[in-house]
Amino acid sequence: MSKSDRPNWGDPKHFEMFSQHRLDLAQEVKHHPPLMDFLNNHPQDEFEILLAEISSYCGVGLDGDYMPSELDNLCKILTERLIQLRLHVIFGREEKGITKE
Repeated sequence: MSKSDRPNWGDPKHFEMFSQHRLDLAQEVKHHPPLMDFLNNHPQDEFEILLAEISSYCGVGLDGDYMPSELDNLCKILTERLIQLRLHVIFGREEKGITKE
């Protein structure tokens, strides 16, 4: 790899520590206190364990080993599922006539 082929780490458009899907998932889990209780039982650096907990909470089955791109897609799927769960709680309460005061 020549020097010109390497990313310029000082240039923000070439620097990505975490994918947007992972960042979105990290933000969404904060809206789910029961899930946060499960996640707080594990070290934050055990990403695979945290993903397994989130997947279990969402009812998403995991099977096998995953490539980094597949993990990013899994993060996207889990984020979307968590949003659905959160919206179900919000809209389900409104349908039953329960309002937030």
